Amino acid sequence: MKMKKRLVRIFSLIFSVILLFPAGGVFPVNGETDLLVYEFSGIHREEPGYGEGTITLTPGEGAPKSGYYAFCFADEEGALSGYEAIALEKVSAKITVKMPAGTLIPSQATKVAVFHSSGKQVKDTALSAAFAVWDIPEEKRLEPGEVQGSFASVSDVHMNYDDNGFGASAKWTAALKFFGEKKMEMVVVSGDITENGEALNYKRYNDAIAASGYPKEQIYEARGNHDSQGNRLFLINTMGEDECRPYADSPYFYLLKEGKPGQKDNLFIFMAQELSSVAATPDEDNFSDAQLDWLEDLLCTYSGTDTNIFLVEHSLIHNFGPGDKYDGTYVQPILFTDKYQNNLRFKQLLTEYKEVILMSGHTHLSLYDWQNYSDENGTACRMIHNSSTAQPRCYVGNSISYNSNGKTTETYGSEGYLVYIYEDYITYIGYNLSTKEIIPKASFLISSYSELREEARSVEVTAQPFKTEYKPGEFFDPFGMEVTAELADGSRRKVDGWTVRQTCSLKEGQTEVEILYGTVKPAKVRILVKSSAKEQDFEGTGSHEDPYLISTPEDFKKLTDLFNASVSSSEIYGEGRFYRQTADIDMTGVEGYAGTPANGNSKRYFGGNYDGDGYTLTVDLKGNDQTSIFPYVYGVFTNLVLKGRISSPGSAQPFRTLQTGSVIANSVIALETESALAHGLCYSNYGTIFNVYVGGTAGKVFCSTDKGSVYLNAFYEVKDQNGNALTASNGTKKAFSQALSLLADQTSPTVEKGLQAMRENNGGFSVHDLCPVKGEAFEHLGAKEVEGGASDPSLPPEKTFRLLPCQEGFVLRQKNGKAETLLMLKLEDGQDESLERTLFKEEGLTYILTIDGITKEVVPTEALGRLALVFRTGDFFRPETEGKKYSLSLVVKKGDMVLFEGETKVFRKGELKEDRLPGEQKAENVQLDFQTGELSFGLTGKVREGDRACVTLRAGGKETTLTVPFTEKAGGRYALSLKAALEELPADARCTVSLTIQQGDSETATVASFSVGRTPKNSPVVPTPTPEPTPSFTGTDKTSIPPEVSPASRAESDSLEEGSSAALVFVWIGIGVICGILLVMGIVLWSKKKGMSQKDTERKKKP
Repeated sequence: MKMKKRLVRIFSLIFSVILLFPAGGVFPVNGETDLLVYEFSGIHREEPGYGEGTITLTPGEGAPKSGYYAFCFADEEGALSGYEAIALEKVSAKITVKMPAGTLIPSQATKVAVFHSSGKQVKDTALSAAFAVWDIPEEKRLEPGEVQGSFASVSDVHMNYDDNGFGASAKWTAALKFFGEKKMEMVVVSGDITENGEALNYKRYNDAIAASGYPKEQIYEARGNHDSQGNRLFLINTMGEDECRPYADSPYFYLLKEGKPGQKDNLFIFMAQELSSVAATPDEDNFSDAQLDWLEDLLCTYSGTDTNIFLVEHSLIHNFGPGDKYDGTYVQPILFTDKYQNNLRFKQLLTEYKEVILMSGHTHLSLYDWQNYSDENGTACRMIHNSSTAQPRCYVGNSISYNSNGKTTETYGSEGYLVYIYEDYITYIGYNLSTKEIIPKASFLISSYSELREEARSVEVTAQPFKTEYKPGEFFDPFGMEVTAELADGSRRKVDGWTVRQTCSLKEGQTEVEILYGTVKPAKVRILVKSSAKEQDFEGTGSHEDPYLISTPEDFKKLTDLFNASVSSSEIYGEGRFYRQTADIDMTGVEGYAGTPANGNSKRYFGGNYDGDGYTLTVDLKGNDQTSIFPYVYGVFTNLVLKGRISSPGSAQPFRTLQTGSVIANSVIALETESALAHGLCYSNYGTIFNVYVGGTAGKVFCSTDKGSVYLNAFYEVKDQNGNALTASNGTKKAFSQALSLLADQTSPTVEKGLQAMRENNGGFSVHDLCPVKGEAFEHLGAKEVEGGASDPSLPPEKTFRLLPCQEGFVLRQKNGKAETLLMLKLEDGQDESLERTLFKEEGLTYILTIDGITKEVVPTEALGRLALVFRTGDFFRPETEGKKYSLSLVVKKGDMVLFEGETKVFRKGELKEDRLPGEQKAENVQLDFQTGELSFGLTGKVREGDRACVTLRAGGKETTLTVPFTEKAGGRYALSLKAALEELPADARCTVSLTIQQGDSETATVASFSVGRTPKNSPVVPTPTPEPTPSFTGTDKTSIPPEVSPASRAESDSLEEGSSAALVFVWIGIGVICGILLVMGIVLWSKKKGMSQKDTERKKKP
């Protein structure tokens, strides 16, 4: 009896535990079985892949009272690897997570799971450890399709943040390496590379690109407000492949990526901020009329043609679109306001062309602030906000925190998107680039659609435009043209809405333009584009030995017409040709001669070598702003004598701009200028000047651009409008720049103070350290310096000039990161002009260069006129410390005859790129394409002459070794063709590749060794990325969870869906099994006990 009672107590205790167990843990006691609900909303609520809506968690009464809930996208195994949590929320009675418009449900996600953790790190993300699970309906799951294109989208690279501890260069390099690993086909940057257009920050930018191994020509940049100063530097450092610009050196351009047959084309339009300063909120329009006309033409051309249109632009619009977190408040100043007409016009274009996808940046607003997508409720185009690769900003209230995800280290804090293009949709996958993990609430799904025009069978031009003849550089004018379409029903009628596929200026020899309407074959209009002048009209052939001769005013006008017709920096007129003036020329009163109108918005180019030969060129020009004699020049000008006057309501100068590589030497400029802004030699200088005298009178003196170099003695004497003399000598870069561009002291707050400093201190600048003339006796063009000024500039110069002595005749410099030596050869007295010309111009010369005891025969990489040669010197030495001097000598021979011999000390300036020996080489970003058989890679050092690549391939027990030459590709990469060798190996086996660099017969270095799988020979290899890459989501203490973000609104959910969870079923089954086992054990024990009791009773009954 006691045993029965004991067993009853045991079973009562077991069943009490069983009944009470669900009150704790994940099960509610209030009868609700669904703790987690995901309710979809928005116009796409019934479409697959769109996640806009709210996720609501209602824990039961026995749920944990403290800690955090992590909401995650999951599959059958657990939280998706490579994804951060959707949200991390403190435990409360009811939690609602808002999913923004356009949010993407990952294609591999089948569930939403919630995990509980006592802290902010989730240790176990297996599905079995989930606190609650909600199944994503089948109809909401996105079926992944074929990737038709990909690119990375970033903004605000800001290389100046290297200077304040944010590690911009390291972050940019890491981001590009990641894009390369993910096989992004291109990278688009929404502006702000620098702080103020500085050359140093552009160098940092390109050095980081080189270090990453990502092809530079596949990176395309829009111009931001911080890049708006110094357009030429922006262009030099950012130009990519296949860009189409409306005029030469235009900062805005487009790129058309044609799709494969049956796929859509992709149009990328890159805008440029056109601002007078880098201020974040300038009091002016952001775009010119010309840029918006160009943009509207493009949108009109490609809209409705089944083309994806991506617009890359820097600044967003206040109170419109994404990225502006605080409505009505400038937390971080937003550039666009409705105050200006062109800002309103740009906004109107975004509402009119809704198929456009706009990518902007500027605010650095972190992707974790969830302000990343907007289409203004379907009333505007689709707009994506980008953060920053260098310095994301998290806004808390009205304060700014310069961090990302709560961390502030030098290497942390970098954000951007990977974009994948499919047939019917486009995905923007937001990444924390520091952790390489996906941010779910910053990943978006955008439909790929185009509003097609009225369907037509064909289209033709039925009335020709009034104008059909053009000069190079002009734009097509469709005025008077009529277009007729044959519609689908067979009717014909005149139509509007056609566009001209001609957004670039017309080129020499062009004969037609295309007229587009819908998707039918374009109609064509016949035109004629020709120059008004021809080089054949000059005497001579344009070679060095037989230059074109400029002998009359008609010849010089003809030359002016020719370079005025050159409007593209890719087709510079006169490049590689030679011109010589043979007589004094006076252009005064010559009909049709007005100089060049070249300016920042309408450039003209001349790249020829012009020798004035000591003859005078006199002009009397009256023109508009920026009137000049010569345009943007890349060539070499020597022995010029310019006289006369230039008058202009704006600026006036003999040369508009000396471009990089241009040279002006041994010349006299004696012009009077009547203009608001006077420049004695040029408006902007990026070139090199030797022995130039500038004199005359000038209007108002104003600062301009000086990025060039000045060597040897220089002198100027110019009087301002008040008769004050501005006089200086000595070949100092900055003082002479004030001569050649008539600059005021750029460090002074006003022009007047700058003029005063120049008068009192002779410019107030130190002597140029590369060419210290240090007050030597001034002698220029045969004239002597006189007290208080210069000799009469009207004195005829000598027809040949000797270079004046310079204490250091050799200058070491950098170009594209490689060491070069610029040699300014000094000619001793008694050496005549013919010897000078021989040294610099004649074929068949041998140059022997010795640096630090290493002697090699070298070939000049460029020649600066007859005045300087440039030799590549990276093979000679690797400087270890800045400021070290090296002995250097040069011998020039013709056969056995020594023409020149000299030596000097070279003073190294700046940090030079280190060359690696073969044994120090390492390969970077190695890629093997089995389809083409190409092995491509980057190297940490350079390939030297004679280096060979030895490649060993092993697969399926077979091995083949071959030695092949290097082929250099764009972006500093190399390629080897292995197609024939690969075809000899088994197609279905993994292939081991070993790459060795061999120099000479013995020295070798293995730079790469790896193993890679391959597909069968008949199966194409498609190197396209997966829709959403998935790095590891480990579930360890390092699991990333976004920062605590309070949702903008926590709307209450009044009803919960009913049903039982899988976890509950499994728990009850387990409990039933345990109870059954216990019951059987109890019965057995009871039976045994009863049996024993009966035996004892029988024993007791026996006598």
